Amino acid sequence: MRVENVLILALGSLSESTSPAPGYQLAAALAIIDVLKGSGDGGTAARLQILSYDPVYTRLDARILAAHGVVTVPASEIPTGEEWYRRAVVYMPHASVWLNHRYFVRQPGLWIGNSFAVYEAAVAGLRVGEEGGGSDVAAGELDVRNMLEEAGKVMREYERVEWPEEGWGGGAVFNNLVVYARRGGRSESAEEEGGLVEAVGGLKLE
Repeated sequence: MRVENVLILALGSLSESTSPAPGYQLAAALAIIDVLKGSGDGGTAARLQILSYDPVYTRLDARILAAHGVVTVPASEIPTGEEWYRRAVVYMPHASVWLNHRYFVRQPGLWIGNSFAVYEAAVAGLRVGEEGGGSDVAAGELDVRNMLEEAGKVMREYERVEWPEEGWGGGAVFNNLVVYARRGGRSESAEEEGGLVEAVGGLKLE
C-alpha cells in the first residue's frame, strides 16, 4: 500500500501535560512515519502529508510538531474524503470509543488505536440502575453497542497486528494498542502491504 497521508489524533499536549505519555506517543508516531518514508518509492517522503489535531494543543505544541513535519489543523480541516483515507495511516492512541469509531469506519489503509475489545468489555460492565446509571447509561450503552457492531463489520476487511510491547517503555502508554491493516482491496500490492504491516509490527524506540 502506498501511503500518502498520516492523521495523528488525541496525542495530548507536549508542553503542558505532566505525564510523559504525549512524548512517548509522539515518538511512536515519528517512528511510524520513518517506516512509511522508507516503505515506498523514492518520492514517498516528498508526498507524505502529515496532519494532527487535538483540542488541547498549544502554540508551543504546534511549533514542536511543525519541527517534525507535522501540520496541526483545526477539527474543521480534518479530511473527510474517502480517497484521502484510502492511502492514509490513522494513529490515535487511547482515544474515546466515539473517536475511534468515527475514523475507523472511514476505512483507512492502516489504523492504529485501541483494541475495540477494550470498549466491548467496558460496555459489558455497564449496569442500568447502579449509581450514576439510569436512562442516560442505557441510551449511551445502546449507542456504543451500535458503534461497536458497525466497527466489527468493517473489521472483517482488516488484518489485526498486536502492537509490539517490547522496546517501547512508557508503562501503560501503549497497552491495548493494536494495528489494523486493510486486506487486499485497496492496496496496490499485497507484498507491499505485508511489508508495511511487518515493519510497523517490529517498531521499537531506540
